Amino acid sequence: MPQGSVLGPLLYLPYTAHLPTMADSPAANFADDNAVLTTHEDTAIATHRLQNNLNKIQLWLKKWHMKVNETKSVQVTFNLKKNTCPPVQLNNKQLTQPEEVKYLGTHLDRKASWLGGQSS
Repeated sequence: MPQGSVLGPLLYLPYTAHLPTMADSPAANFADDNAVLTTHEDTAIATHRLQNNLNKIQLWLKKWHMKVNETKSVQVTFNLKKNTCPPVQLNNKQLTQPEEVKYLGTHLDRKASWLGGQSS
């Protein structure tokens, strides 16, 4: 399908309806934007959960002959502390960890100030 076509989103949704998710790492999907979320007090455990989910997604993408643009994929640690989760990889490429990310037109920063949180 050409990008921007009317049928593109309608055909994309059923094609990706079975994108793997895990109970401890739910996904938020809108059109072709996908976000995988995971939480834990221990950054190593949160990272392990996220990496497990990304590995399953990577296998699924390969099975269905789909490609992901790793340069548009990022990892953001949201917390009020200075802790950053260890990096994760997608297709053997380490994801960048920006201070801010834009998702569905909303700018989210790692201190969750968009939620009215207080920085420490």
